[in-house]
Amino acid sequence: TKGIKFRKNGILARDILLTASPEFFNKLNNKQIRDWVQLNKEFLLKEFGDNCIYAVCHRDEKSPHIQACIVPRYTNKKGLNKLNNDIYFGGRQMYSAWQDKYSEAMKGQFKDLHRGIKNSKAPHVQIRQFYQIINQRYNEQDYKTVIAKAQNSELLQKKVKNLQDTLNVYW
Repeated sequence: TKGIKFRKNGILARDILLTASPEFFNKLNNKQIRDWVQLNKEFLLKEFGDNCIYAVCHRDEKSPHIQACIVPRYTNKKGLNKLNNDIYFGGRQMYSAWQDKYSEAMKGQFKDLHRGIKNSKAPHVQIRQFYQIINQRYNEQDYKTVIAKAQNSELLQKKVKNLQDTLNVYW
């Protein structure tokens, strides 16, 4: 970013997360996980080059995941370096396009890895809200409701998995 004039409200960098489901990683051995990491590294270098200032693989949760930091730097027509978040991350359509690119890059080597649901309406929960929900104290009635919802959720997950398995047979 040397020589770049920063705007007060400008975006200096973006963190991105590259990962897959625990089920995907459960099928892989350590060498295959290393291959996945290498393929992700190649993807980041191809798509962002020197604008990817770091990428780190973490294995501290159920799924290995890579956190990377991207500086949205470009050189304008006058030869000046500028920052513009929109060159990489300019809205919902670009985010979706990145997921498509990532899926295509992984598909060659990892046939079982599929892109997430396009245009999903799943809401994002802020970390603060998530922990507030977890830390709430439930009375006995609420506790029973939570258990019932959890059991229902488990049944739905099984139904979704069965449906996915069926779709995979015909896809």
